[in-house]
Amino acid sequence: METLEDVGVYSLTCDETGMTYIGITMRSFYCRWIEHMKALLSGKHPCTLLQADWSYYGARAFSFSILEIVTSQKQQAEREREWIERYEGLEGTYNCSPNDAKNPARVITINIVLRQSTVDELEKWASEWHTSIDALATQAVKAYVLGRRR
Repeated sequence: METLEDVGVYSLTCDETGMTYIGITMRSFYCRWIEHMKALLSGKHPCTLLQADWSYYGARAFSFSILEIVTSQKQQAEREREWIERYEGLEGTYNCSPNDAKNPARVITINIVLRQSTVDELEKWASEWHTSIDALATQAVKAYVLGRRR
């Protein structure tokens, strides 16, 4: 039976949206959960979409689950990728690659579509990513629709 003292692959799921963050840890699941909690509660989680949903829906909308005990660091990375692919076929994942941070559609989809961003916010993001507000909004809406159709 798994315990919070084990290591391996875990998930953090928003029960409101079905979106899931998949992660791995060589520390205990408990330590990793505490690290996520600290980042989310301070509003500084590196995964922008996860942070946005946490801020919007609150802690009670999220659940932490142990997916698999994996003690080999090499196997953890492989298993994490397999779990991400499995979940992407369901409701989608919060997992981002470093390039996603530069993708305006991925980063601000939730802000534009679900949070009804102000024109000032859109102008700021458009300026930061050297694009027009129309192009930015179009990308975000497309990303949101495609993501929710999974």
